[in-house]
Parts: sequence; C-alpha cells; structure tokens
Amino acid sequence: MITIKTDDNILEINEFFKKNDKSFDLENSIIMSAKDKDEILAAGALSMKSYHVYLDCVAPLGNTPEELSLVLGLMKSLLNLADLRGIKTIYGSNIEMARLYKLLRFKETENSEYELSLEGYFSTECE
Repeated sequence: MITIKTDDNILEINEFFKKNDKSFDLENSIIMSAKDKDEILAAGALSMKSYHVYLDCVAPLGNTPEELSLVLGLMKSLLNLADLRGIKTIYGSNIEMARLYKLLRFKETENSEYELSLEGYFSTECE
C-alpha cells in the first residue's frame, strides 16, 4: 500500500533526489514522500524563499501515467498541508515543473513564476 506523509529523513530524501538527477536545498523545508513499504516512489518539499512558500522540489517529474498520478497526489498532499497550516498562497519557480503547476491550476505570473491561491482550493469543484 502506498502512503504519502511528512518525512524527516533528509539524508534518505536527498539520496532519492540524487537517483532522480535532482538536487535541492531542503533546509527549513516541509518534506513529504510517497512510499510503498520502505521504498520511496516520489518525494517533494515546500520551501521558504524571499518570504514566500515555494513548491519547487519534486521527483520524479511524472514521465509515465503512473508516475504522474503519484506525483500529482504528492503535490496535492503538500498543498493540503500548507492550507491546513494557514498558508494562503503557494509559488512555483521550477521551470521543469511547469506542466505539473498547470495541471494543479497554478497561474503563470508576469515574472515567469507560478502562483496558486489556496483560498477555497480544497472546497470548490474541479474545473
């Protein structure tokens, strides 16, 4: 059974990111992983940068339908956690994740970042 939950094992998550050719600074981040037993299938993190919360750290990027579903589920879990902690807006700046941002209804801003308001995000009907 696959579980998605917060993960404090930064070393294990960093190793997973390295296996997926990614490198992220996870200090002061909220990390979540999707695991099947002890095997990490996907990981992601919310990070604070310039007084904003960013969702820029995710691997894999969803190259197969199964990975895409898993990664989107992980990202929605991170967004839900942010919402429950009172965070009202999430930003994205990882150009490799543009497709994922759009699938989750982030809007592209004038400065080529992405922005998502969590106001009503989990209580409104899907578009």
